[in-house]
Amino acid sequence: QAQPETLGLATVPGEHRLLYKATEDGYKYSHHPNLGVFHNKLYAMWSSGIAQEDDNGQRVLYCHSEDGLLWSKPDVLVEDPDGIESLACVAAGFHATDRELTAYYTTITAGHATHEHDRLHAVTSRDGRTWNRPQPLFQGFFIESPRALRSGRLLMNGQWDTSRPRLMFTDAADGRSAWKDGRLPESEGFNWPEPSWLQRSDGTIVMLFRRQTSNAQAALYASTSNDDGKTWTRPVATNFP
Repeated sequence: QAQPETLGLATVPGEHRLLYKATEDGYKYSHHPNLGVFHNKLYAMWSSGIAQEDDNGQRVLYCHSEDGLLWSKPDVLVEDPDGIESLACVAAGFHATDRELTAYYTTITAGHATHEHDRLHAVTSRDGRTWNRPQPLFQGFFIESPRALRSGRLLMNGQWDTSRPRLMFTDAADGRSAWKDGRLPESEGFNWPEPSWLQRSDGTIVMLFRRQTSNAQAALYASTSNDDGKTWTRPVATNFP
């Protein structure tokens, strides 16, 4: 932390590609980017709002590339659910099998007014161009797609509302069925935890939680699981500021 510019890490070389640029008379707000791979193509999706985050009219855009350099023109994956009235869409990532690509999105009450009706949905495609009708999955706010543990089990994590994490797992390869809730002890003080995980070399899963607070010493919190996401320890503060 004494080297804030690099944290002591080497810089990985890369090239920048612009996928979408806002215009004065178009959709100006882009957020929640996610990437996926299907049939040797790279897919990107993001939330596309008219002027600000998660407001009325927000939809999900996506595009694809065979080499990560040349990208297709962005297309609408999911339109605003109710025609610019009270709901909005939030991009939540991809999951691919050999046969189909699943794209996830959360429908929310626009403007963060309430979150008791937030729900994850999925659309699927066999070719990455034509998509079936949306399938509602389960309640909660999600912005990160399922990822596979070394065992093959899928984890998907979000939150019931602004303060209660929802950590889910399934052994179904399609990523749309047989989802179950992992057991996490109650913990106070979370506000938009937006959990995300990594797996250690010994197999332990570490779930990280965002914790918004005015305290200058605020830190990421973490919980661990040693049974592939069925049960989790009580979240504790880490030394990540």
